[in-house]
Amino acid sequence: MRINLYVQNHISQIGIEDFYEILKDIFISRGIEFEKTDRLDPDATNIVIEEFSSSYEIHYLQDFKRSHPKSKLIIVLTEFFSDQKLSYSFNVFSRLLVPSYLLCCRPLILFKRKDLPAARVHEYACASLLALIWIPLIFVGKLISLFGRLPLASVLKRLVDEMQHKLSVAAYMQTRFIGFEQIFSFADGFLLAHEGIRPGLEKFLCTRKTKIQFSELFLPEMLKFDEDKFLLNKKVGFEITGTITRYRKQQLNKVTKMARDHSLLELTRHFVKSFNSKIGKNENRPAFSLHPPQTSRWSFSSPTRIYRAAIKDRNVPVVTKIFSDHPIENICIEYDGLETLHQLLSIHREKQSRDQYIASKILPYQQKAQLENSKWIEKLEMLVKL
Repeated sequence: MRINLYVQNHISQIGIEDFYEILKDIFISRGIEFEKTDRLDPDATNIVIEEFSSSYEIHYLQDFKRSHPKSKLIIVLTEFFSDQKLSYSFNVFSRLLVPSYLLCCRPLILFKRKDLPAARVHEYACASLLALIWIPLIFVGKLISLFGRLPLASVLKRLVDEMQHKLSVAAYMQTRFIGFEQIFSFADGFLLAHEGIRPGLEKFLCTRKTKIQFSELFLPEMLKFDEDKFLLNKKVGFEITGTITRYRKQQLNKVTKMARDHSLLELTRHFVKSFNSKIGKNENRPAFSLHPPQTSRWSFSSPTRIYRAAIKDRNVPVVTKIFSDHPIENICIEYDGLETLHQLLSIHREKQSRDQYIASKILPYQQKAQLENSKWIEKLEMLVKL
């Protein structure tokens, strides 16, 4: 079996860098030929990480499968399905605001994109009704920008800007999902970055009366974990990277306050920075990373961020909530107040505590990841032979 990871459908590969590394380690460690390319290969098993917003990529993949029906195409799913009654999308956890917006923007996207099927009658009807809500909101937002010096205007403007950001992200996710709708039937199977993706995928496929032979969870393996370099030259403190949301800042401030109240001043040092692949490895990065959910309503753990913390940033991942939805959560320390801070200091200062952390958390997870990945690779090899 030869694996061809197609990445040309991503304008920027920064967001998929970790998935590339994870998949490469899984296949290369088992002696399977693996290559990242910008062309689909009819003589290989083609793996594509989902992002089908481009009309060109949609047609390229469709034409490839029509021309080479025996060549296997596996789609890697990294986002969560959200069923908003009349409209599917990715990563919508809001109950009212964003779902109502999605119902408005979906017909508009389909109307503008002539390469996509036209919207259905009920979609236009929903959009027309909800536009009666959104048009006044947009008008109010414009007024706020015109009269920016009025009392409370700055607060209202910040709220409107935050809402507009959420809606722009939701519109992008809706566009991605519409693209996925055009591609899913051409796939021979799916690899899931998170088990929480499965229920939504299965429900979606059921509504489309589609059955898939191969749908498997892949686990990040810790093959590059280096015990000797773990926490090496790391100073005590927390870092929080990724999308720096208001909720994540609040959680960091909560931990910092606990440290300050108990004179653990070294733990008040922190490093906050949005995700950037160019963050230097030699910067003065802290020994611990904090991983709160993006929002209070976020429903799933973040396996890739946890993997990056332990493998690339060489720090101890600390979570504020255990979702019990992915095995890699077992390598984390769950924050539970002062006792957790003492435990982290012990891991940093005492080799025995650090060795115990590695033996009780890192190594058992690695064994499980290798076992589970070997199972689905066997299934993939059988699928390729069909």
